[in-house]
Amino acid sequence: ILPETDSAGGRIQAERILQALRDLSFPIGSRTVRVSASIGVATVPDEVIKTAEDLIRRADAALYTAKHQGKNRMIAAESVTGRSNPTGFPTPGTPESTAA
Repeated sequence: ILPETDSAGGRIQAERILQALRDLSFPIGSRTVRVSASIGVATVPDEVIKTAEDLIRRADAALYTAKHQGKNRMIAAESVTGRSNPTGFPTPGTPESTAA
């Protein structure tokens, strides 16, 4: 959690974390083990996020998109499908958001 950080700042921090992990290696016996990560970034304010659970779902959806695209990467929620919403929640102003 990065208070006072916008989406661009969140992406920068995530890339820094990924780079730090790429630089790590651990000698184990005769092998060297490297670390990788997948990171999902979501920020507020966002027209779709109304609760803390919404924020977690959006970050989780971005995380799983990163995992499916391959290891050692970061995906920001808004980059998954433009500004649309990877959580499956209807975006305000769309036909799905007014459906009963």
